[in-house]
Amino acid sequence: FTVIDTGGYVHNSDDIFESEINRQVKLAIEEADVVLFMVDADEGLHGLDEEFAQILRRYIGKKPIYLVANKADTNLRAHGSGEFYALGLGDTEVFAISSANGSGTGELLDAVVSHFDEAGEEEPNSELPRIAIIGRPNVGKSSFVNLLLGEDRSIVTDIAGTTR
Repeated sequence: FTVIDTGGYVHNSDDIFESEINRQVKLAIEEADVVLFMVDADEGLHGLDEEFAQILRRYIGKKPIYLVANKADTNLRAHGSGEFYALGLGDTEVFAISSANGSGTGELLDAVVSHFDEAGEEEPNSELPRIAIIGRPNVGKSSFVNLLLGEDRSIVTDIAGTTR
């Protein structure tokens, strides 16, 4: 599959880079076969998470959407991730994961790949399934991509807006 690591979405920003990132995020959602909506289990529910949820509600029933509570590095954070059900994304399951230690990622990936056809004789130019990883800045989207790839391909910092 192909992973689309988007920059962090910031609603109604005047910053030229952020407005372009927002456009790219919406395009990634449109083009993706599966959407991973990443939130921060450490910080909890945030206003920008609700704004993202409003955008994603249009796609409920049209494509698989997974709510991924990253930074669930402890049992307390993992159990607290249930608060994200308040975002109202229908039957969307919340997956508590940690990009830092890999916990919970196996269950998430099993759920994601269940939507893909079994690998077979692929035509050379056939498209691979696309997974968009979206969310507000600094929820760990790029850290998750690095974990998936098993190497540091995306730059990860505490500075919002690093991924562009």
